[in-house]
Amino acid sequence: MNLIIAYLAIFLLLAAGFMLTVLITGDKITLKAELYAVSFGLGTGLVFLEMFIASWYGIHLTTKLFYIALFVNIVLLYIFSAKKLHKRKLSLVLMKKKTQKFGFVEVFLILVIIFNIALTLVDALALPMKDWDAVAIWSYKAKIIYYESIKSAGYFTDPTKSYSHPDYPLMVPFMQAYIYTAIGHVDDRLARLIFFSYYFFLLLFVYSLMSKSIARNHALFFTALFATLPALLNESVSGYSDLPLAFYYFPMAAYLYLFIKEGRSEHLALSAVFSALCVFAKNEGMALLLINLAVLAGFFFSKSREGVPALHGADRKELKKPYKLRQLFYYTAAVLLIISPWLIFRRNITVIQEDYFSQLNLQVIIGNLPRIPLILSSFVTEFADFKSWNILWIILVVLALFNIEHLLQKPLVFLNVLFLAHLCLYVIIYVITPWEPQILIKTTISRLLIHLAPIAVFLCAELFSSGTRYFTVSNSGTQYLIQNSR
Repeated sequence: MNLIIAYLAIFLLLAAGFMLTVLITGDKITLKAELYAVSFGLGTGLVFLEMFIASWYGIHLTTKLFYIALFVNIVLLYIFSAKKLHKRKLSLVLMKKKTQKFGFVEVFLILVIIFNIALTLVDALALPMKDWDAVAIWSYKAKIIYYESIKSAGYFTDPTKSYSHPDYPLMVPFMQAYIYTAIGHVDDRLARLIFFSYYFFLLLFVYSLMSKSIARNHALFFTALFATLPALLNESVSGYSDLPLAFYYFPMAAYLYLFIKEGRSEHLALSAVFSALCVFAKNEGMALLLINLAVLAGFFFSKSREGVPALHGADRKELKKPYKLRQLFYYTAAVLLIISPWLIFRRNITVIQEDYFSQLNLQVIIGNLPRIPLILSSFVTEFADFKSWNILWIILVVLALFNIEHLLQKPLVFLNVLFLAHLCLYVIIYVITPWEPQILIKTTISRLLIHLAPIAVFLCAELFSSGTRYFTVSNSGTQYLIQNSR
């Protein structure tokens, strides 16, 4: 029974997120996989913010109060989005297209993806949280949140709890507490369903956003490659916050790139929302947000005459300075508005075990420069580790070499900058860390690359698309037509 209730709780979260997605984007998202992925992301963001603010004000959610609040949420969202829901329904009826039949290769790839999804679900339900950080940091916080409000909890000012990092973001603990509250008691086995959901909807995100640029069979291939990564499968339901961060970071970066590429305002809006949710997932999220803002500003103020349209469609005008400033302001303001409750709350947390920002100074960086050969060689070794990453990084390098003339061309250059800046961020972290770098790298490097893996797969798809104008497969699956764009 508890398992059914946990599934129901995730479905209600998805329903709330669906209506919020329609409220923001209307009928602009036509791919079902993308719609469900965005809905899960916005649903978790909405539920987290509401639970966080309620707990901050001292409201302890009982199971009864929890369901009342969730019901009111869904009703209000339905009322506000009713017109757009109706418009979306009519629009989709008019736009309905006949779906092409799946070929043999596509069916095989889908079965591979489904098998890994099923394997991850079984893994999630087999055991409770068992890894150190999952138990001592994230799950521990979730239990505190479940039993008392964060306003009354002494945990955040108790120096004896420094081992559990009280200053870490609270999205993951609140999502676990969401399951606890839904079923009425603590269950670290059922709480892992949240992590399975992150894995499942991340696959939908990766597939749907890649399918905007490449053929369905190729999108399925890259999705299957991503779904079967041993490093990803090992961490998918571990209870760590790395997969949730990857889930929020991927659409943050991908939608920003798609805005640069296509000029759709809904892509910019979604990138802003997911940028904020990154901050709630893990400390690295704040740095990734700053990188995103820097890339967006760089695009807006680049001297390129190409220009992305301010409005998608017939009105393809070059971006003017007032428009650029306005969009950059809206993006930044939206992010700050969403993350402000957490930033205010975090200022009052007195127990901080790690302060990387204080390490970010010239003296520390220069003193630790001898670490760089170790750091770079560790990344190369990790990229070449077939047992962890299959051939993902090899494919990325090969595609980059075959399309080297496209790497610095717009808009692809902005995606490359996002990817490389993210990678450089982790190099800097290893340079300034107060911990022994060799030990830290050994225990964290594969988890850090999980954040990058979805973007790496997406970049593979974009490189493939840039180097090939079209790639069609006949119904028999044996005849191919390839035409280079050169």
